[in-house]
Amino acid sequence: MGLGWCLGVLRKQLLPLIACAFLGGCATVAGPPTRATIPEPLKSAGVIANAAGTVLGVHDERGAPTTRPLAPNITDPSITWLGHSSLLIRLGGKVLMTDPIFSPSLAYHSLLKPKRLAGPPPGLEKLQRLDAILISHLDHDHFDLPTLRDLARRFPKARLLVPEGTLATARRAGFSDTVTFSVWDTTAIGGLQLTALPAMHYGRRDVAGFVRSRAIGWDISSGGRKIYFSGDTAWSTIFGDIRARRGRFDYALVPIGAYAPEPVMADVHVNPEDALMAASILGARFAIGHHWGTFNLGAESPAEAKARFHAARAPGIVALTPDIGETIRLK
Repeated sequence: MGLGWCLGVLRKQLLPLIACAFLGGCATVAGPPTRATIPEPLKSAGVIANAAGTVLGVHDERGAPTTRPLAPNITDPSITWLGHSSLLIRLGGKVLMTDPIFSPSLAYHSLLKPKRLAGPPPGLEKLQRLDAILISHLDHDHFDLPTLRDLARRFPKARLLVPEGTLATARRAGFSDTVTFSVWDTTAIGGLQLTALPAMHYGRRDVAGFVRSRAIGWDISSGGRKIYFSGDTAWSTIFGDIRARRGRFDYALVPIGAYAPEPVMADVHVNPEDALMAASILGARFAIGHHWGTFNLGAESPAEAKARFHAARAPGIVALTPDIGETIRLK
């Protein structure tokens, strides 16, 4: 009996049993969003079981995003998806990246690691300018040291902006200009204003999150244009708080993946319907989905995450899921 047979048994028989034992029989079902969670220690056990499914490759991988070559010489205000939560933002005459990760797998110290399903886009090596990197939190899929070290070698003058409590790890990336931010802290890079925002999430380097640090989002503004970058977040009143304090956003970059099983993940990740509703609360005209399909970190398939995001409805907003490497010029 080979490895394929064993993985098939795990997928079809053992994982449902684990789900029933830990989650009360929950499964990923397209339909109304659920924000119910389960208590500890069952939640941590569910997170570990979900992570095991990721590294063993038993989650449904259908519908991974398409990758296209990057156009590196665009100068117009724009947003380019680079895969997962990595986005290239050109605004106010500056070039930014969020949560860059271009490694083939997550940098865990283990033999089994989550592998990429798609990307990164060809042409990244031709990028000529990078002024700042915005980090949302300490998780390996958002704070990838191999990628950051490569960017530090290529762009030694770029600024690295990280949440408070992560400076020790950030210094290992090799940037000479590293700044930590608490929620609502603001800085300017030329005519670009960057403000750290609250997020309903936490950062950790261990799988279960026994040692935690702060997670943040970002307000990226210049010339009357405002972009919200979520990092990771769960559903919360923070979206109304951000709108009240920072005003209306034009574009909301929201996470739409790694939400299943929902009773396990609901207090750290939004599902696609809630992601679109959060963008609507922020007043955005366009919601761009990220954190899906590049690494399959949830029990849902990439196809399901994308389909649910586009099927969702929220007042006054359009859902977008660009290809990896595709650029959206700002209106």
